[in-house]
Amino acid sequence: MSQIRFISLEEPDGWLAVRLDAGDRILGTKISLPYCLKVELVETRNGRDYFQILEGPYRGRRASAPRKSQSQSWLVSGLTQRPAAGVQFSVADQSITYNGKGPFSAFSGAWSNGVREFTPIPAGHYEINMPDSPHDKTRSGYYRYTKYHKTWFRIGNFADRYLHVGVISEGCVTVRPFLYDPVADSTTTGPFPPDFSDLRHVFSAHIEGALGLHSQNGQHVYPKTMPNTLASWDDLYLYLICSRLNDHAVGTLIVK
Repeated sequence: MSQIRFISLEEPDGWLAVRLDAGDRILGTKISLPYCLKVELVETRNGRDYFQILEGPYRGRRASAPRKSQSQSWLVSGLTQRPAAGVQFSVADQSITYNGKGPFSAFSGAWSNGVREFTPIPAGHYEINMPDSPHDKTRSGYYRYTKYHKTWFRIGNFADRYLHVGVISEGCVTVRPFLYDPVADSTTTGPFPPDFSDLRHVFSAHIEGALGLHSQNGQHVYPKTMPNTLASWDDLYLYLICSRLNDHAVGTLIVK
């Protein structure tokens, strides 16, 4: 009987806290595993499921997780992983398409904070890696738009370029949940959202490239070809998270 299982989606943000096998020690390092990750159940004892991680950055490691209840597990069977995802991104147009949908607004920031220069992602073909951990370079305000805003997909072999939802970009492929209008001090979908007051500072500090704006005739504007924002990051997240290219990637990204 197959013992293949998958991380369920019942955690509030799509991540399950587990403990890596520590050998002779009782508990090892605590990490989080994303929804749909494939594992092999080894045994259940003392209220915990013990399993081997079969894919992602921790593939080959053993870990354990507490049972949801005496009769229920966070590890589930019956999930179907889809073929590799395909995503296309245009730096110039600030647009992203996927799975026959789009284009939607996304960008790759170009700016300097005085210490580091951030540049747009270079053109090319890249693997989209499985999520590595819940990311903290985000904020609670994104919960207005998606509960999966902590899930970022690392791009290719870059150490710090990800495909993720956001409004400030350090050279990642950043999918906008809303579009900030610095002139009207509002968004295209309504009043200025809570928890994003620092966008005003970003604009006034003349690092508008972090927002995807560029200078034209003395004004800071978005590209005329830029499309509308994605209705919800959830749709792109759910497309990517259960797609598989290989044992470490969900699909491919074409940047032009």
